[in-house]
Amino acid sequence: VDRQVAACLAIVYIDCGDPETLYQLHDNLKSSLAGRLAQFADGSDWPDDETAESAYQIVRQLNRYGCRPLVLLDNFDRALSDDDVSEELIESLLNLRTEAAMVLATRYPLHDLSNAPATIALSNALTSIFLGLVETDVAQAWIADSVGQLSTSTEFVDFLLAITGRHPFLIHSIDGVLAEVKQFLPAVPSFNDATQALLRLRLAEHGRPLFLTQWNQLQSPPAHVPGDVVERVLIQLCHAPIDLTQLTPDEGTVINWLFNQAVISWDADGCHLYSPLFVDFLASRLATH
Repeated sequence: VDRQVAACLAIVYIDCGDPETLYQLHDNLKSSLAGRLAQFADGSDWPDDETAESAYQIVRQLNRYGCRPLVLLDNFDRALSDDDVSEELIESLLNLRTEAAMVLATRYPLHDLSNAPATIALSNALTSIFLGLVETDVAQAWIADSVGQLSTSTEFVDFLLAITGRHPFLIHSIDGVLAEVKQFLPAVPSFNDATQALLRLRLAEHGRPLFLTQWNQLQSPPAHVPGDVVERVLIQLCHAPIDLTQLTPDEGTVINWLFNQAVISWDADGCHLYSPLFVDFLASRLATH
């Protein structure tokens, strides 16, 4: 009874980016679910076969014990890129979703990854959530907590909020940047041009892994996004915000895709790149592209 009360949520995590895991995904999914079921039953009534239906039966048994299964499949793009596993896998997931909560983590939306009927069916059956920038109030509180080691001035918080563009990677990098620059600053640093320039310089360097990743993604748009329009829109964004009321259909497609990649934001001035640091990086890349 104690075990049944303690484990009301059976979480199964599988990284589809691991090739060995990918080719044995059905077996891994079943064994992981069975491992969770072992907390409640001795296994005497488990299914013996290795089919998708057996995983479905285990999930149903978990529910009967009052334990809600939660299946997390990370890097699910890899599964869809392999023709030998994708169709069978998707059929299994379509069956499992009626009895288990399911989270599929992908770099791109499912409908951008494959036009196969099974993939479209799975996409229609799930809710798409695009991970974007941090909400302003959350970002402010997060930055204020980091800046507290340097200064209680709200000017530092406002400045870092602006140059991070509310991107979680850049906000997370603030602690490392402040640990570096404290050696150069007085005990109570002034918020002046020199301090701002130092923070901006070091945060730009810490952000390079993020910017390089985003640049590489922007070089490989999905088939429905015109690459020449992507470059034209990015060049325009490096110079000024874009008025969404003046978009051509192709530009609208590109802007939607850029929103999905969390590289643009919007305010009263229009649509703009999320951070001035990324603007500088992107402008430099485009100039030599």
